Amino acid sequence: MKIRYIALLAVLSSALFLNTSISHAQTTKTERLFYFTDTPSARASLAKNIDKIDIFAPQTYSINKSLIPYGRLNKEVKNIIGNHKIKVMPLITNDGFRQDIIHNLLASSTAQERVINFMIKEAKNNNYYGWQFDLEHISSTDRDLFTQFIKKTNDVFQKNDLALSIAVVVKVDESTTSDWYKNWSGVFDYKAISQNSDFISIMTYDDPDSKGPTASIPYVIKTLEYILEDGIEPQKISLGIPAYYWSWATYPKLKRIRSGSYSRLLTIKARTNYKENFSEELGVPWISFKEYGVTYEVWYENQKSFNLKTDLINKYGLRGFSMWVMGMEDPSIWKSL
Repeated sequence: MKIRYIALLAVLSSALFLNTSISHAQTTKTERLFYFTDTPSARASLAKNIDKIDIFAPQTYSINKSLIPYGRLNKEVKNIIGNHKIKVMPLITNDGFRQDIIHNLLASSTAQERVINFMIKEAKNNNYYGWQFDLEHISSTDRDLFTQFIKKTNDVFQKNDLALSIAVVVKVDESTTSDWYKNWSGVFDYKAISQNSDFISIMTYDDPDSKGPTASIPYVIKTLEYILEDGIEPQKISLGIPAYYWSWATYPKLKRIRSGSYSRLLTIKARTNYKENFSEELGVPWISFKEYGVTYEVWYENQKSFNLKTDLINKYGLRGFSMWVMGMEDPSIWKSL
């Protein structure tokens, strides 16, 4: 009887442990990072939805041609944030994504230290959670220097209790001959960068070969599976999700003409006799309409396409998502959150 009782306790303890583990897996929270540029629509979205945001990432800081960092968070935006429990992680960019700026920065340890010290001071003065490097248009020949700069920054940040994340341009192979690789994607050593930062935001927007969506589901899956081949921990990856549309003129030939917000899309719908479509293959909605003899297509993002992308976060066990950019989104996405 005693043996049976002990065995029963062991089974119950095992079951309790398993149930706890399952419960934890099911309730792991998706980290929601929202990018922000200071516009009236972005402020309105922030004020209305702030309680649904985990990380607020304003693009408000840059490095100029003299390699001097500058910028600040607007006081009115600070007032909106107020006492909300929200992590603030500003972006810092190379002015205008100029390649010479980032190249010169990577070649100067003095300039790097100046930038790092500036970020630490700003973070302490403003109670920032950390920073995200949104450094783009970098030559692939600077790959090692860029990785070293990330490591250098991360080492200092860790000593100052600051988080570091990196916005990375996507690639789906190591084809070194394309301009996309040479000047945009090739510089990013995904595995090394992920090992020397808290997480990376993979910008699946824009698909350089697309003839429709900014980021179709097949393209997003392709980029994710490529980056995961490096053995990167999925919890180090935040999935970039676009909030904006791409529009195309389809006559006389297909040509991308502009991007825009969901509110602008509603304006287009109001003035045109459009046809609404949803591509089950690409996982993105679109409308077509005709004006002055020209046929147009607008491939946009809505709640359904948003849900399809966030489903991938669960499928691949990712950290969460990074959405570009507040104020351009379909308001219904907030219902999904």
